[in-house]
Amino acid sequence: MNPFIRRALFGFLIATGLLFSNHKIIAQSSLSEITTDIRTPPAPVKNAAGQKKRNRKNERQVQAGSYEESDPELFGFLGKAILLGIGVPFWGPPYKLQDDYLTPGYFSAYPYQHDLEGYMMIDPCLPNEPQPWSLQASSEYADDFGGISRIGTHLRIDTTLRFGLDAEFNQWREGLPGGGHDELWTGDVNLLFRFAQSSEVQMRTGFGTTWIADDGESDFGFNFTYQGDFMPMKPWVISAEIDLGKIADESLFHARITTGLQWRRSEVFVGYDHYQVGHTELTGFLGGLRLSF
Repeated sequence: MNPFIRRALFGFLIATGLLFSNHKIIAQSSLSEITTDIRTPPAPVKNAAGQKKRNRKNERQVQAGSYEESDPELFGFLGKAILLGIGVPFWGPPYKLQDDYLTPGYFSAYPYQHDLEGYMMIDPCLPNEPQPWSLQASSEYADDFGGISRIGTHLRIDTTLRFGLDAEFNQWREGLPGGGHDELWTGDVNLLFRFAQSSEVQMRTGFGTTWIADDGESDFGFNFTYQGDFMPMKPWVISAEIDLGKIADESLFHARITTGLQWRRSEVFVGYDHYQVGHTELTGFLGGLRLSF
């Protein structure tokens, strides 16, 4: 396995594991609490508390100003270091993969086709019949073993031009103590850009809209996504995704990781998924099937 692929995969697993380690597997509250939090107006800030916050903000601004005036070179160095650190997930992978953005990449019909090392073929190495686009669709079932389950579908289109589109739709179902059940629908649609590519690794990022709906009404918000697919060796496929967004005044966080086995056009995968809106967490193990076209 390529050393960078091994390190990148290990880093993705560690980062996702740390994100998941702070949360319990059992959902912390019911589906109805998500829509309640979104549709409940925030409580007004009292004048005294607001004044204290403004005073603290002014104090921080004065301190920052004094710090900048006293040592502008150090302040500038720290600022650049922070910006570089934030940008590592975006410039690091293409640098390590030696992706120059000039060499076109094509897709095989499915990962590992005809003993290909991964999914993509980078010109001029085209051992299989190249495709200028790829289409993958998946369906999955997730359960927290505490009364909440989810059925999800996902569609992703990718192109040689590096731009693509993905969309997902989820139906959540919760059994109620008195009988019956509660339902919630969630999903998102994102415009993607493949910012790093090789035969064995594809990294994408993008933004779009996310939504939550129940029988009463629907709520929409902003979504940012960061995704990676790793093919370390046949027939393994490892995928990870992080979504950050906002609906109304509530923040949205979604992270997932799956491990699959590829057989021709089909991938059977298992994994773990964490979905959080505000303080409401919905997590669970999942299993599903992905098809490549």
